[in-house]
Amino acid sequence: MNIERSFSFAFKSPGGVRKLLLGGVFTLLFFTVFFAFVVMGYVMRVLCEALEGRDGKLPDWKDLGRLFNEGMMPMLVALGWASPIIVLFALAQILTSTLGLNLWLVMIYLILEAVLSVAFSMILPLALIRLAIKRSLKAAFDIGQMLDFIRHNKGTFFTAWGLTFAAGAVASVGFAAFLVGIFFTTFIANVISMHLFAQAYRASRPFSDDKDGAVRASMAIPPPLKARDSST
Repeated sequence: MNIERSFSFAFKSPGGVRKLLLGGVFTLLFFTVFFAFVVMGYVMRVLCEALEGRDGKLPDWKDLGRLFNEGMMPMLVALGWASPIIVLFALAQILTSTLGLNLWLVMIYLILEAVLSVAFSMILPLALIRLAIKRSLKAAFDIGQMLDFIRHNKGTFFTAWGLTFAAGAVASVGFAAFLVGIFFTTFIANVISMHLFAQAYRASRPFSDDKDGAVRASMAIPPPLKARDSST
C-alpha cells in the first residue's frame, strides 16, 4: 500500500482542488437528497478507479444525472448497513420520551452506538467493494465473504481501517471554519478512505468469489469493472 498516495493523489490531480471544493459544496447540499446520491456516486467512482489502478486523477463532476444513478445502489447499501444504528437511535428516543432521561439508559445507548458505529465503519467499505466488483446488492450484504476477507488480510485491512480514522480526525478540523468547513473536509476524508480501501483490496487475498482478483492485484491497469459480466 502506498499510504502517501492515498492522502495526496486528490490534491495532485489535475483540477483536484476545484473538484474537492465542488465535492464539499455538494456535500453541504446533502439534505436535498439529489446531491446525497450524486456525492455517493462520485465517491463510488473514486473507489472503482482506484480498484482498477486508474487513480491518476479525480473523476470529473460531469453529468450529475448519471452520478445520481450511480449513487443509488451504494446509498441503499449504506442505509442497509446503517439500519441498526438508525433503529437504535429511534428506540432511544422512544424510551427517553416514555421513561425520561436515565443515566443507565444513556450509558447503554452510547456503548451500543459506539460498537455499531465501529462495525459500520469496518463493513461498509468492504460492502461497497463487493458492490463494485459483483454489481449485486446481494453481494454487498454477504457478511460471510467480508468476515472471511478480514480474517485472511488482517494486517492490510486494519492498516487501511486505522488510517481512515486519521482521515476522519483531519476532517474534524472543519469545525474551525464555522461548521461549514466540515462538509469539505468530510468529503476529502471520504475520498481518501475509498482510495485506502481500494489499495488494501488490491494488495490482499481477494474475496473467494472474485474471479478477477488476482488480475486486479497484479496488473497496473486491469480491465474496467464496468466491462465485466455482473454475474461473475
